[in-house]
Amino acid sequence: MKLGIENVDNDKESNSGKEVIIVNAVQLKQAVTISLTKQVQETAQAQASIMLEGFAKTQQNVQAAQASHPSLGKTIDIRA
Repeated sequence: MKLGIENVDNDKESNSGKEVIIVNAVQLKQAVTISLTKQVQETAQAQASIMLEGFAKTQQNVQAAQASHPSLGKTIDIRA
């Protein structure tokens, strides 16, 4: 009878050890996922910031390149 009880006790200990490993693996996966999500978010924010800065510079260049006269080169004045 002792052999049967000892085997059951050993199985419980090994099962609880497996449960701890599984819990640790799940926590590790969650931590890695959170870390990767933060990195992706930071990268996206940096790219958006760069894009908006580039857009602002382009807008300034377009405004600077526009003619001072709104119809310059677009219409022809003909006098009879």
